[in-house]
Amino acid sequence: ILEFLGLLAVAKEPVGGLPYGTQKLCDLAMALATDPDLLLLDEPSSGMGPEEAHELGETLRFLRDSLNLTILMIEHHVPLVAGLCDYVYVLNFGRLLARGEPGEIQVHPGSSTRTSGGRPMSLLEVRNLRTGYGQVPVLHGVDLKVEEGETAVLLGSNGAGKTTMLL
Repeated sequence: ILEFLGLLAVAKEPVGGLPYGTQKLCDLAMALATDPDLLLLDEPSSGMGPEEAHELGETLRFLRDSLNLTILMIEHHVPLVAGLCDYVYVLNFGRLLARGEPGEIQVHPGSSTRTSGGRPMSLLEVRNLRTGYGQVPVLHGVDLKVEEGETAVLLGSNGAGKTTMLL
């Protein structure tokens, strides 16, 4: 895994002393060590500049394609999402605002259509998810489907309920 992610040169270094982008790759290496079929990522490009985020996108695309890995991520970085993801869910204050392929979302923000294109089986499917913290509702009837070998993203502002989706 270290070789796969280009981390052999820093394999014996304490992670805390490594550059931030390299630390993120170490986090990714730890997740890959569990041999997942579905990789859940919460804002993997947070704190990265545009160039680092682009490199992360290339790495995730390589992992998805070479390992037939399904990825579900929460992300704010729209260029990363548009360049990597097959399917996008947009949340607004816990409600599903739009869903579709990145190009559909960019052109028609209210789009809720999906073309299956003969995709493989679903690895994760959630229907009518409603949850909250005590009496405070956070998610309101959210549907989500992630298929084998696909990269999907939960996109929305802070406080929209993205991380709660994964809990």
